[in-house]
Amino acid sequence: MINTEPVTVNVAPVTNLTMLGGSACKGPDTVGTFTIVNSQIGVLYQAYKNAGTSPVGSSVTGTGQNLVIPVPLNNLLAGDNALTVKASISGCNTVTMAQSPVISVYIIPQANMPVSYNPTLCQGDSAFISFPTGLPGMIVNSSVTVDGGWMMNLIQNKYLLPERP
Repeated sequence: MINTEPVTVNVAPVTNLTMLGGSACKGPDTVGTFTIVNSQIGVLYQAYKNAGTSPVGSSVTGTGQNLVIPVPLNNLLAGDNALTVKASISGCNTVTMAQSPVISVYIIPQANMPVSYNPTLCQGDSAFISFPTGLPGMIVNSSVTVDGGWMMNLIQNKYLLPERP
């Protein structure tokens, strides 16, 4: 007598899929995203920070297509955030993906952000404008219009006040 039983064989998650990072501005945006190119159908993907010890966001199931995974910005720091992605499927061990996507988080300066500067200048003087520390990813415009329509340009980290036309 032969006894047969059905067996389900799950394909283990592929670990070398391409990961595309993303960027977001903290303030207007509430989530950043990264993309897993050609995700595997049925595989559950979870992003982690701190070298894979702290999950961020919710796990997302692969579709066989490019999979955009949202990560709440309140879980990320300003600057570049390298994430670890783990993949699992029922009946198989969880694996760590080979690539680490990076989400770059930019901070929008506030209108009341404290700055220090020289309040009085003469033509040809250098104006030193200092911004607060702790805002990695902040982008500063390379020119500033001052009273009377004068334009100061950023040259070697100094704003230079040109001669008035």
